[in-house]
Amino acid sequence: MSEHQHDDRHTLRTHCCPCSRHEQQPTEDIFHRGFPVGAALGSVALAGLSWSALAAAEPAVPRAPPRRGLVVKPIFTYPAPSRRPQTSWRSWGGIQTQEDVEAEAARIRGEIDKLKTAADFPLEFLPLATIRTSDQLAKLDDLGKADVLLLYAAGDGGGDLMTSINPIAALGKDTIYFVRHESGPLYYWYEGIMARFLHQHPDVLAVKGIDYSDVVVDSQDEILWRLRALCGLRGTIGGR
Repeated sequence: MSEHQHDDRHTLRTHCCPCSRHEQQPTEDIFHRGFPVGAALGSVALAGLSWSALAAAEPAVPRAPPRRGLVVKPIFTYPAPSRRPQTSWRSWGGIQTQEDVEAEAARIRGEIDKLKTAADFPLEFLPLATIRTSDQLAKLDDLGKADVLLLYAAGDGGGDLMTSINPIAALGKDTIYFVRHESGPLYYWYEGIMARFLHQHPDVLAVKGIDYSDVVVDSQDEILWRLRALCGLRGTIGGR
C-alpha cells in the first residue's frame, strides 16, 4: 500500500437510509453511543433487580379524590299571549302558541342530552321545568338539589320570573341565562335581559351576583364551559 493509499473502512458516510448496500458506521461509534443503556442494564442485572422491582420501591402516588358531580336544574320560562280586543296583546319573540312552547321544550331536552354526552366532567340534569310565575317556581320540589340553575329565558308575558321581584336571583344559586337569537325561535329576553333584568331599567347593573357574563346567546359550548368551571370551583372549595 502506498503512502497515498489508506483504509477507508472507518470513514463516516451519510446515506438516505441505513440499507445493507451502504457501509455501517464504525464499531467504536456504535459502542460509545450504546454504552449508557448497556451499562445501566448490566448494573440492574448484576444487582439481581428488575425494572418492576425498582418501580415498586417508589412511593405510591395518591389517587386524586373523585370529582363531585354538578347538579343542574333547567327551567324554561315562556310567554303565553292571549288575544285582547283593541290593545296590544302579542308577546315579542318567536314563541306565540302552545305548540311553539312544546316544540321548544323538546328542543331544549335534546340539547341537554347533547350537553351530558359532551361533558368531560360529572354532570347531572334534573328534569326540565316549564313555568312562568314565581308561585310555580316556589312549588318546584327539586330546587334544593340543584347547584346551578340553567334558565331558558324565552319570555314571561305576564309572568314575573324576571321582572322587578327577581325570584330567580333571590334563590342565591349560580345561574346561567340562555337566550336564543339564531339557534331557534327568537327569545324575548334576547332583547330585554339587559335593560329590564340586569339593569332593572337604570343604566347600571342592579341584580346582585349576576352580570353580563352569566348570559349565553345561542352557543351550547358557552353553556358547557361555564358548567365545567362551576364543577371545578365547587370541587375545589373546602378541599386540599
